[in-house]
Amino acid sequence: MLERKLLTFPELQLDVENKLMIAGDSAGGNLTAACIIKLAKDDAEHIVRPLAALLIYPVLQSVTNMMPSMRYDTPMASSTATSMIDLTNKYGNLGCDGKREQKKLFADTENTDQDGHPMNHLFKRMDPEKYLPRVDPRLFSGHMDQKDVYIPSSLEDENYIKAKRGKRDKYNEHPQLYTYMANELVSPLSASDETFRLLVGEKGPKFVYVMGSQYCGLRDEGLIYIERLKENEEDEDKRGRFFASTAARTIHGWINGSTSYGNGEPEPTGSDKMSMARREWDALCREWVNRVKFDILAKADDDC
Repeated sequence: MLERKLLTFPELQLDVENKLMIAGDSAGGNLTAACIIKLAKDDAEHIVRPLAALLIYPVLQSVTNMMPSMRYDTPMASSTATSMIDLTNKYGNLGCDGKREQKKLFADTENTDQDGHPMNHLFKRMDPEKYLPRVDPRLFSGHMDQKDVYIPSSLEDENYIKAKRGKRDKYNEHPQLYTYMANELVSPLSASDETFRLLVGEKGPKFVYVMGSQYCGLRDEGLIYIERLKENEEDEDKRGRFFASTAARTIHGWINGSTSYGNGEPEPTGSDKMSMARREWDALCREWVNRVKFDILAKADDDC
């Protein structure tokens, strides 16, 4: 399709061979992750290798709600365990629309971290207890200027610990849900190591950048995604091409709905709280753009 568009509009002058980047936010981040899996597995003779995949607070799994960032109990929290179960039901067309049925769905998903659960093998591929200790703890908040102070891991969140250690509801098995979970295009985070090795190989993007939000329930799965990519890159010197950032004091969806930067409007100059907040969001947008410019485009030019 892209090739047809370029033939139709030759004046675009796009350097598709060297500077094609695929990006999306939220469900679009999921589509981006699914797209690079499809490209990496395509055995066509000529496949354009994306320069980068840019995932913004992406939905990367439907396997578990036992993620620390999904368990935050704060008015700022977004994309929580409860809201994500509702979306899993809707996107997966599972038919669990009533509160009672969704509670059963929640219990089933909550228990995938247990050894006897049918989908435990998928959970183990993305276990937060394995991967989150590897993450720079400053990425849990986005306050990257913090130095020489103890910063707790999200694994230390009291609500997560309570859920992890607490008594679980008994669950009924949902075969249709399990089929949905097992689809690596739906849950790229729980894809096999074989798939991740393809992603870090010659057909995968040269760079992957995940940006999360401090108060987004999806934050931790984005950080684990980067760690899984690094884990499957054998060349230690090349692992830096997979990286993450976290936008401090933001919730899910902020970048495309709350900023003058994203809406193409003049930056507000007032002293009211909203104007000050939007200036802060604009600064975070510029930071994201600069990461793309200097950590991806500039490095790609250096490699040419």
